[in-house]
Amino acid sequence: MEPKVILSVRIIEHRNISLGRFHDAVLDTPDPYVTVQCPWLDKKHKYTTPVKDNQPTAKVEETFRFIIPKDKQQIHKQPIKIHIYDDDIFYDDEVGEISYDAAKLWIGTTVFKTFVLKHKHGEIDVEISKYVQEQPDFRWSEDLCDGEKEFMRLRMPKVRDGIQKLLGEQLQEFEREQTPVISVVGSGGGYRAIIGMSGGMAALKDAGVLDTLAYVSGLSGSSWYLNSAFAHDGVRNETQDEYHEWLRRQMKQDAYDDLLDLSTFSHYEKNFHSVKKVYKQPTSFVDYFGYVVGNKLLDEKMHKTMTGLRETISGVNVPYPIFTAVHAKDKEPTHEFYVRVENTPHEISMPRFGVNIATEQFGSHWDEGVITRECPEFPLHYYIGSCGCAFSILLRTMVDFGTEENPEFVHLVDELRHHGTRSPAIALAVANRRRMRPTMIRRQSTIDEDATSLLPKGLLNDIRNSELFEDRNFLIDRTAIVTNFAHNLPALPEVYPKKQDVGHKSDFHKAILERMGHRTKQAIDTEEEEISICDAGIVKNVSVECMLRDSRRSDLIIVFDMNHYLNDEYFDYMPILQSAEHAWRDGLPFPPINVKELVNSPPKEFLVFESDSDDCPTVLWFTLCNKSFKNLKNYKPKRPFDASKNDGRPFNDFPVFSKDGNYSTYKFNNTGLQFDQLHQLMYHNVTSHIEDIKKHIAQAVERRKMRLQNGNA
Repeated sequence: MEPKVILSVRIIEHRNISLGRFHDAVLDTPDPYVTVQCPWLDKKHKYTTPVKDNQPTAKVEETFRFIIPKDKQQIHKQPIKIHIYDDDIFYDDEVGEISYDAAKLWIGTTVFKTFVLKHKHGEIDVEISKYVQEQPDFRWSEDLCDGEKEFMRLRMPKVRDGIQKLLGEQLQEFEREQTPVISVVGSGGGYRAIIGMSGGMAALKDAGVLDTLAYVSGLSGSSWYLNSAFAHDGVRNETQDEYHEWLRRQMKQDAYDDLLDLSTFSHYEKNFHSVKKVYKQPTSFVDYFGYVVGNKLLDEKMHKTMTGLRETISGVNVPYPIFTAVHAKDKEPTHEFYVRVENTPHEISMPRFGVNIATEQFGSHWDEGVITRECPEFPLHYYIGSCGCAFSILLRTMVDFGTEENPEFVHLVDELRHHGTRSPAIALAVANRRRMRPTMIRRQSTIDEDATSLLPKGLLNDIRNSELFEDRNFLIDRTAIVTNFAHNLPALPEVYPKKQDVGHKSDFHKAILERMGHRTKQAIDTEEEEISICDAGIVKNVSVECMLRDSRRSDLIIVFDMNHYLNDEYFDYMPILQSAEHAWRDGLPFPPINVKELVNSPPKEFLVFESDSDDCPTVLWFTLCNKSFKNLKNYKPKRPFDASKNDGRPFNDFPVFSKDGNYSTYKFNNTGLQFDQLHQLMYHNVTSHIEDIKKHIAQAVERRKMRLQNGNA
């Protein structure tokens, strides 16, 4: 960023604001607010402070920044116009106007002035400064922020102790530098994903694996679980069981009831929407959706913010949380453009561009890399919406293909699936001859069930040729909309990942790169003042990239896959293939996959993907397959069970993926029995393979040691 001259105006306090003794005594106590503008600048921004209801004297503490372009820096008059108004229902009365000529203020100096309004209608304290800013207000780096690095510095010795305790004599003592980074990644899937995550995390806790984790991340439904669990301090060994009991009770309430409830909307208007309006922040349906779901999952923690989670993780007794979303363009499918967004208690990051924004400043107003107005930090329920509203999928791609995945990739997978006996090279040749056809087999949607089934046929036909069909935010804003940090910046260069290749290539890996190449360079829009943030599940429903970054360097990744599959007897395993395809095309080290074997495999509760290479993590993939759990004889559930509520079947005999079943992604409540069944299913699937997890943790330690010896760690 080129150095910029900034003019900063800070409104500190106003005192004794009055419209006259008679008005104040008889009509109304003033409700003051202040406006600030610089009419001599080309960008004639007008900033307004929040109204101070019935407070003639009040602290304001609002700072507004104006960028002075080179051709304006030497002009003789640089007036700052400050107006004080009294807010009223019908007409806002002007209390007074003051002006200050910033031309007499030297660069690098600050003045503090108390302005007295005419007719003694009050006074106002203002601080004005002019300075040169050489760096943007966001951090431009591929590295992790100091807060996360400090957390990991303190967490990793505890991870080492956790591994030693878990493996005992199976493993010799090792140093902190030799401690592997072990991460958990959760999938989307609405309330189904919440329950699945609760079962998986409970299994890790009871087995002693929770203490070995460095990171935990999620998108969509699993991000809802993490959002709620960290807000309620329900991740730690000592608090998890109690939190899960509370979560079970909360999930009995149907969020759909609140979505249509006028009192809920009224509370939303008062507590969130009105605040964003005051600060002129964009709003959307997703804000309300996040508020409604947050009302159930956060309850008394609705006021909590993302930076508030720093207190939850301060004892480093829990893994570091990452909530994944994507920035997408309104009219382009995500296979043409998307940028991963990592939301953490310290920063909101877009690693592709090396952009890292302090979490408390995300949503502030930006111009040319400068925060022109800081806004209040978003509450956690905002992230429930921005990370977890799959309705933001582009309707055209959903209806035509059921997904926003690249059609060429889907076609290649179909060829491999239907010609499983052929080599990837032969399948690739067939795919290239046929290319992409309109009659291509429709894939299962990455946002689970086919959401078009929820739309009346007549309505679907009406919107098919409308703008609503082509634009995520036409008529109804179905994405979270936030101010654009890159507004008026030069084109941002892509800085991550620098590598465009990894050494361990399977046939499937080679076929993808030959067919599709590496991911094309993606430009972020610098003209628009606002950008869209979407549920990452519209790209793919499991996102492991944040754990594959060089700066995090996971050695072992445990995935909890709560995706929707066709039925309990058939899994298409597209989430696994998508995770691999996205990583490989970005030059990230996802282990090889025997795709012919995988796409023709029956449903499994546990899969392992590993590489011979020391610099590639092992991925342990758990699903909601109800096979071995269902076949357990005389299984005793953890609570009293009435078989009549399960159609007379045993507790563990239930379908997960039945049509219009209990665990639909679009179902926003679950009974206690439904919670217990799915929770204990994932708990069983994980605990049944704890010895496998231990084995791979031990191998991760050895791989880490080997990398250190080779100078690659």
